[in-house]
Amino acid sequence: SMNSLIRIASITKLMTSEVMLKLQDDGKLLVTDPLQKYSYYGVDIPLVNNQSPIRLYHLATHTSGFPREQLGGKWGRRV
Repeated sequence: SMNSLIRIASITKLMTSEVMLKLQDDGKLLVTDPLQKYSYYGVDIPLVNNQSPIRLYHLATHTSGFPREQLGGKWGRRV
């Protein structure tokens, strides 16, 4: 019925990516656009390594754009 609750779990990831690609096909955005372009005025989205912007495709692929291993972190030290 209209009031039934349905567990949809991770299916929203697929729906969101499909909408993003449809908007790209319609010329309303590019998946390579920086996230900053669509953020609220005054909200600063951090850059990856102070250089590269987080892009829409990072959101669609659930990646941050950050390197997998951070240099200088505890994983980079010799034991």
